[in-house]
Amino acid sequence: MMKNKWFALAVALFALAGAAALFLSSRERRETTPAGLGQSFAYSLDEYSRTDPALIVARETGRVALPLQAPAGLAADAEGNLYVVGDRSLLVYGANGAQRGGFALADSPRCVFADEGGVVFVGFRDRVAVYGADGKHLADWKSLGPDAVITSIAAADGHVFVADAGNRIVHRYGREGTRTGAIGAKGDGGGGPPFIVPSPYFDLALGAGNALWVVDPGRRQLRNYDYDGRVRSSWGETSMSVEGFCGCCNPTHIAIRADGSFVTSEKGYARVKLYSELGEFKGVVAGAESFDKDAHGLDLAVDAKDRVLVLDPARRAVRVFALRETR
Repeated sequence: MMKNKWFALAVALFALAGAAALFLSSRERRETTPAGLGQSFAYSLDEYSRTDPALIVARETGRVALPLQAPAGLAADAEGNLYVVGDRSLLVYGANGAQRGGFALADSPRCVFADEGGVVFVGFRDRVAVYGADGKHLADWKSLGPDAVITSIAAADGHVFVADAGNRIVHRYGREGTRTGAIGAKGDGGGGPPFIVPSPYFDLALGAGNALWVVDPGRRQLRNYDYDGRVRSSWGETSMSVEGFCGCCNPTHIAIRADGSFVTSEKGYARVKLYSELGEFKGVVAGAESFDKDAHGLDLAVDAKDRVLVLDPARRAVRVFALRETR
């Protein structure tokens, strides 16, 4: 398993090297562009770092500063509480942005999910731990092995789904921690293709109608499963245009709003976008100019007011965006 993983990594690095060779630096391209052709032929990606103002569908209305060096995961519950993990800690904030609690964790967390009953699931590299809202440690689930890299958790209706980027599958558990199946594994019976996960970004979210949405980052798609792992639909396209997803593995994170619309975030050209419940592009919540260069790890959540919450690790903050009416 590890050998295969490193082979895949080598292939990805080879592809990136090829891309770097293809896309010369602006200086090199200026020097090698024939004088008669003019500078309009110099390759530039600047246009993708700027967002057409007409496409912006939200404005930033608040920011929660985090006392963390490495914020890693974000979640919101139905009561408006906000949960952030990082630095071997879990912090809890109220709907007004004021910290209302928190507790230490035994290891470095990667993701978090809070259910309607106040139970908090924290994903470490190879296992899930369960806590009460008061910080009481309720359970440690069995390790998923040395290749596991847990990146996302969601729970509903007695099921807990855990995205594992290292093994490139979604594990399904019962609430008590018994593993009941896997989506994307060979022979899982779901009928969908295996996930392509070139980097440790592999997200999932739950929608209405027993819908489990899983990002297939290597294909730049979101795929809809029922809770038993059967594929129902998918959407997403590979494109450098703002409507699509580009790079080796995007979107990196997703969240679903009350009306069924999707919020997505990307790395490379860091941006947060809005799509309809059918996957139709609706606009940009925050463009690349809103984030530091090379920003990544923009975890997402939607709060009780349907605002978009963006974890910005570079600025060590949760940024709050209110959406305007979209076309």
